[in-house]
Amino acid sequence: MAHQAFQVAPLLAEEFALSASNPSFVTSYTIATIDILHKDLYVGTQEGALLIFTEEANGFRLKAEHKTFSRKPITKLAVVMLQLFSASDPLPFLVCTTDSLVALHELPSMNMKNQLLDTRGATTFECVQTDPSSTAITLFVAVKKHLHRYRLVTVSQGFQKLNEIVLPTTPRLLTFTSGSCVCVGFSREYAIVDVETGSSVDVFPTGRAAQPTQSRLAKRELLLSKDTESYIVGYDGKPTRGFFLNWNDIPITLGFASPYVVCATASKIVVRSYSTGSLVQSFSLPGGVAVSVREENRPYKAPSFFVATKNQICRFTSISLQHQVQELIETNEYEEALALTEICDEENLECVDSHQLRDLHARYAFHLFCHKKDFELSAKHFELTECDVRKVVGLFPELLPLKLSNSLHYVPPLPPPTFQGPEFQRALTSLVPYLNKNRLRIGSSLNQVQNQKSLGENFDQMFSDEDDNDLATAVDVLLFRAYLTGNNDEELERLLRERNGLPVQEVERVLIEKMKYLKLIIFFEGKGLHRRALEFIRQLSQRGSDGSMATISMAEGLQHMTRYLNRLGNTQEKLVFEYAKWVLQNNKDLGIEIFTNSLHPIASDKVLKYLRDNSTNGNAACVAYLESLVEKNVEENDSYHDQLAQHYLDIIMNLLPPAGSSAQRLQAGTEPGQIGITRRKLLNFFEKSNRYHAERLLNIFPMDDLLEERALILRRMGRHEQALNIYVHKLGHHELALQYCDKVFDPNVEGEAKSVFTFLMEDFLIPPVGSVSGLQTMLALDLLTKHFDKIDPLRALDLLPANIPVFKIRGYIDSVLKDLTEKRRVHEISKNLLKSETLLVKQIAFNCKNKPISITPITACPVCNKRIGESAFAMYPNGILVHYACSKDRHVCPVTGDRFDSSPPIRKESSLSNK
Repeated sequence: MAHQAFQVAPLLAEEFALSASNPSFVTSYTIATIDILHKDLYVGTQEGALLIFTEEANGFRLKAEHKTFSRKPITKLAVVMLQLFSASDPLPFLVCTTDSLVALHELPSMNMKNQLLDTRGATTFECVQTDPSSTAITLFVAVKKHLHRYRLVTVSQGFQKLNEIVLPTTPRLLTFTSGSCVCVGFSREYAIVDVETGSSVDVFPTGRAAQPTQSRLAKRELLLSKDTESYIVGYDGKPTRGFFLNWNDIPITLGFASPYVVCATASKIVVRSYSTGSLVQSFSLPGGVAVSVREENRPYKAPSFFVATKNQICRFTSISLQHQVQELIETNEYEEALALTEICDEENLECVDSHQLRDLHARYAFHLFCHKKDFELSAKHFELTECDVRKVVGLFPELLPLKLSNSLHYVPPLPPPTFQGPEFQRALTSLVPYLNKNRLRIGSSLNQVQNQKSLGENFDQMFSDEDDNDLATAVDVLLFRAYLTGNNDEELERLLRERNGLPVQEVERVLIEKMKYLKLIIFFEGKGLHRRALEFIRQLSQRGSDGSMATISMAEGLQHMTRYLNRLGNTQEKLVFEYAKWVLQNNKDLGIEIFTNSLHPIASDKVLKYLRDNSTNGNAACVAYLESLVEKNVEENDSYHDQLAQHYLDIIMNLLPPAGSSAQRLQAGTEPGQIGITRRKLLNFFEKSNRYHAERLLNIFPMDDLLEERALILRRMGRHEQALNIYVHKLGHHELALQYCDKVFDPNVEGEAKSVFTFLMEDFLIPPVGSVSGLQTMLALDLLTKHFDKIDPLRALDLLPANIPVFKIRGYIDSVLKDLTEKRRVHEISKNLLKSETLLVKQIAFNCKNKPISITPITACPVCNKRIGESAFAMYPNGILVHYACSKDRHVCPVTGDRFDSSPPIRKESSLSNK
């Protein structure tokens, strides 16, 4: 027996003995069926007698005895509340089988109001109120293989037969489900039958006993029996629970007294939990034939029920639900206690309040964790409780720092659990979701002690409270150990990065023991111990004082140091400059990356000064840093572009061969070594950057060297004639000159950009003194032939030597004339098209102006609804006349919305006329 849910007392035998004049009255009747309504208990017998008992202060007494109520056994009866007329108050009526017919009797007079003659031979019936808002009932009656359905709205109207269907065999039991459907219990099987359509769904057989027993439950569920077992199914006939109820004997009848299921067998009455199926209580009462349940309108009470044997009726009174929960807790039956509270909540029965429920979850969670070792389920119940989290953390005292574990010790009867091997890891990991979920709440209520109501003694009173200040530390330590034990590196890094209460020395010791060096660096960073983190990185990548190998390679150490300093930036400026020196000494590129990829960039002026003063090759370091700034375009100060060009120039000038050297001059950027690389960078810089100060740079460049770079500076200044002079006469690179012209030529811009090809022709034909090219007549002629449309013909003919043969410029002249002729033809066509369009517009305007418009004294503007009179008006092509002031859009009619793109309205001065 799990706990005591009901108390039992005999009812009928004592009452008969006290009230009947005949001492043998008790055995003169054999009980067949019972039902109860309010305080009255109705008993039908095999002899056809109807007994009515009523409840008084001292118990039940016999209220009425109708010995000759029926000539045949009363196999079933039901008491219902019905309206005599449509507007009358509901009164009690009795539906029962009398003389093998289903009849309706008025109470308490027992006058028959209605008798269904076509139900003769009825074996059973089901009477239900399908609509809770109405007293109307639906009656299902089984007559041999026929199933009838009736409807009764008021007693005065009587039963109305809805329909009738034929079944394969005679029904033994009927239980209403929903709508027009009933669960029919045959001798061999159960079926869900729709009486309206005749369709049916087979559920399962009744078993070897061939005795159907069934009952309607809550949540649209049914309880159906097969031999000694009962199964819970939905109204569709499909199982809804993962368990069955075992009675250890064949059920005779079933009842549902929420939250319990009652079963009468040949030898006893058995009560089981509806939610878990576990045994609750059993009573020795042989021969039960009927069960009737009465709802209790009292809080903390479950329904009571009555069980009838052949000559006795017993009343089972519910014990307080709160007392039942307390009894279950005392016997460590926490699962049953929680199941009881859940069902009570669904049935709107009060058994515990919210504080008591959370306390119950706490008890169950600790019981599961410490005794059942069901860690996952216990963690779910921990989340449903307000239990002090310190007690949960204290489940693992050996994982906490000594001071903390001493302050979180348990007081009997709950000693700390002991776990070994995989069980330890599983137990620890199971608490991670709970601790993470409550971590913020724990931090915000660090010094608060929660006051909870409980069932009797509060659960938290079983613990000692000594130190509230270490709660956040305890939670973080437990999470740290869980992640570390479970090799959950991702979550471990998240915890170490976040603000936490982990003790530094303890975590440092553990991580070094576990060789989790990178995790220790993350931890130092999260704690703001940046110097310790940076020093630890440097130590890892250096040999020990005893000559031992470094833990990580120098390259890895430099990379970790660089990424760490990137994250610090200007938040720890001095620290960055201090440790960047070590990186710059070993890897210049990574040293520069410290400042170029920083999340919190340091001022560029400070970085440049630092690089010049602390880098082994300060100039190269500055160049690399400036290149990054220019490439990413992160600086608004144009001076950095000038500085980069200045650095390039300094490097090139230091690498150029001395003046007067016999070394062969190569095209810029094609020189071997560093000078070629730097010149390519400088040329690329001048090609892409538009933020350097060309005038300033031109003044510091040499006059007779770095001519390609000088030409690009001149191009930036718009001095194209001088740039071409360098390409043609000083460098002798005609192809570069042509490429230059192609890049800068723009016929739509006034200035030198429009005349670059003319300047190039002048350079070919009028070389200055000292030119390396001399007169380039053939190049000039080739330029004229290929780019005739980009050079002024008059200027070109003027530049050509007077002695040049005409046949050499014939191709140029033909091209120019052809181009001019084509342009003239295009202009003529355009002129004629425009002329035709002008004539067309004039014709349209003429037609519009000469179109007669009739305005009378009553002509009104459809926009403002005022008379037009002698005001200026406008007429749209669709004939709409409006005031000229009302014509907001010349191309859209304000009345119809029509658009007239080619014909705007015509403005006229109005003069009243009859036309």
